[in-house]
Amino acid sequence: MALMNTPPGESAASARIGRPILALLLAAMLAISSAYGLLLLLPLYLKVLGGTEATFGALTAASALPAVVVLTGLLRFPDRVRPPVVLAGAAAVYALTAAALSQVGSIGITLGALVLVLGSTWAVIYTVGPMVVSEHVPDTARAAYIGYVTGTVQLGFGIGPVLGGSLHARGWTYPATFLFAAALAAVAAGLAYLSAVIRPRHSARSAAPADRRPVELRAALGRILRSPALRPLAMILLLACLFTTMNSFQTTFAQLRGLSFDVFYTGYTVSVIAVRLVMARFFRDTGTDRTVIVATAGVSVAVLGFLAVGSHVALYATFSVLLGGAYGLALPAIQARAVNFAPIGDRARMLPLAGLLFQIVILGFPMVAGAVIATFGYQTVFLVLFCLAAAVWLLSLQRSPRDSSGQLPVTEARPTASP
Repeated sequence: MALMNTPPGESAASARIGRPILALLLAAMLAISSAYGLLLLLPLYLKVLGGTEATFGALTAASALPAVVVLTGLLRFPDRVRPPVVLAGAAAVYALTAAALSQVGSIGITLGALVLVLGSTWAVIYTVGPMVVSEHVPDTARAAYIGYVTGTVQLGFGIGPVLGGSLHARGWTYPATFLFAAALAAVAAGLAYLSAVIRPRHSARSAAPADRRPVELRAALGRILRSPALRPLAMILLLACLFTTMNSFQTTFAQLRGLSFDVFYTGYTVSVIAVRLVMARFFRDTGTDRTVIVATAGVSVAVLGFLAVGSHVALYATFSVLLGGAYGLALPAIQARAVNFAPIGDRARMLPLAGLLFQIVILGFPMVAGAVIATFGYQTVFLVLFCLAAAVWLLSLQRSPRDSSGQLPVTEARPTASP
């Protein structure tokens, strides 16, 4: 039984995610992403403690290395531990770490270590969510179902900062909001574990037999990087630079301009939800060339618009909505194309690989962005982001590979000497 209306052109039997299972997954992702959103108030707390945007960027960048280690494990053994079990465990660690962060009152080694754990754990959570649904849906529905998961994450991203700002305005301290985030993460861990208990252990629909042996990772990555999947992977990396900067420093940007960051997170989130959870249901395939070209062009225009926002609330809201809609449509489409264009035998590794690239940039690029902001200001960082968005759009202009029949190619993985 499908969770919702099956995308046009697909039979009900082809969508193997049942209503209860997907509902639990989406609820878990909403809870944990709302916890993440609450912790987006951390840059403001660091300023209270005497830090700057550069301080926040340096702290988050330290999370990149452990995130690489963990996500590389997912790449090497993509089927060793069931994705919902990984999700539950990571959410539990996130809850404990956020609770510990609420007890820290100064910038130092302890705070840095906790931010490191939060960043690397979130990298796992963000990567594993789409993996739970990806193997259960056909190629033409993958972008839509990844959109359901990531759209729910974006909803949490919007709810968290707005809720945190409201609680702080009512007298809650920043550490108190972090403790509330810990409670939400604990709820997410319980929901994810419950979905693991009732979810079928094996997918009834898989592009290729699951290989649970440790593979030669270098050979698999070589095949992927020689395949048409390389271009969407590059686009994912560039979009990650934009995403992490706009979300991580929005609270301090709004404070500097005398604006309410609620405007950004509300407008951005509503727009993301509209395109991922509503519009996607009316398209057979949201990963088409035309969709990606239009969506990435919208991202470029939206980022350029932030150069003209100033202190104008109406402009701030307009470009926040445009950014949310364009980015919300572009990313799941590009993620799905990365999977669809990969060699069949390596498809199980595509989302972990995309997640690895995405999370390295999400954790590492704030150090660059924070230094640019602290030295040159927000206008310069928005100009840098516009150049990156324009590069993504240029990459989108290259058409998808087709075989002689006009269909997307099915790339077979060649056997390797090592299993």
